[in-house]
Amino acid sequence: PPWLAQDQQLFPGQATQAAAMSVASVDFASDSAMMIAWERALETERTESPQPPLFSDPYARRLAGEKGEGLSEQFEAYAPVFGFTDWPVFHKTWTVVRTKFIDDRLQDCFAAPSPPRQFVNLGAGLDTRVYRLECLKGVEKAFEVDLDKVLTPKTKLFEHWGAEPICTLSATVAADLLDAGGLKSCLEAAGFGPAAPSVLLAEGLIMYLGERGADFLTAVSGIAAAGSTFILNYMEGKQGEGGEPQPGTWSPDSLRAHLEPAGWRDFQFFVFGDDSLNFGRFPADQEPNRAFSFMVCTKGTSE
Repeated sequence: PPWLAQDQQLFPGQATQAAAMSVASVDFASDSAMMIAWERALETERTESPQPPLFSDPYARRLAGEKGEGLSEQFEAYAPVFGFTDWPVFHKTWTVVRTKFIDDRLQDCFAAPSPPRQFVNLGAGLDTRVYRLECLKGVEKAFEVDLDKVLTPKTKLFEHWGAEPICTLSATVAADLLDAGGLKSCLEAAGFGPAAPSVLLAEGLIMYLGERGADFLTAVSGIAAAGSTFILNYMEGKQGEGGEPQPGTWSPDSLRAHLEPAGWRDFQFFVFGDDSLNFGRFPADQEPNRAFSFMVCTKGTSE
């Protein structure tokens, strides 16, 4: 990712993030997606008390393939890069916390008195929510958007397993997430209703887009009708000259500045380790870490 070239500025004196987060292409997904799947599997199979699993993903272990476990173990060495001291399993915990956070947010959105009827997962990768989340049963349309080389093999796998999406209509959409017009037209061709409110999710994506992250946010605004909710996982990094965040990183102020003119409002920000983003799994001796953050906002009307 382009922003990783700035790792020494983001985390001076530490081993490069490029080494920590480099991802090589495999058959149908990046190594990082397989690592995340493995970490979801660990939580699903958790047996110790008094902390039962925070979620269940019955597909995670199979999606992790042969590489997921090894990559997860290797990543433990990079805890200091991200500012964690004596906490090698930080990323395993982060995967659990972010998965639970998103699951709960989706539950809240779709359990509302007048819920959105569409769910759009942007950069869906190896996500399994359309197959496992009960709250999506009432959703009329769900769309997983990613590259065709990711979506086609993933779809074939789930068909081989005999797994059916929970939603009434579930479609995979191969589209360029940085092309506002192309994204909208591809979604509409798959049955997306541009005038209907949606829940839009971007998990583990924008930090890999470098300076094109702004184009992605513009594209998201272009498909979001009034009443939509946007759930964004982002990385807040140290600022460079002029006070601007490094490429691939954002701050609450920079996100507001980009999204408010497009009609987004009611911003909420969450940081890994805060009371709202830990679920009892964040060690008391660690400081909340803004490199692992979420934003949630709703779409009104543009001014």
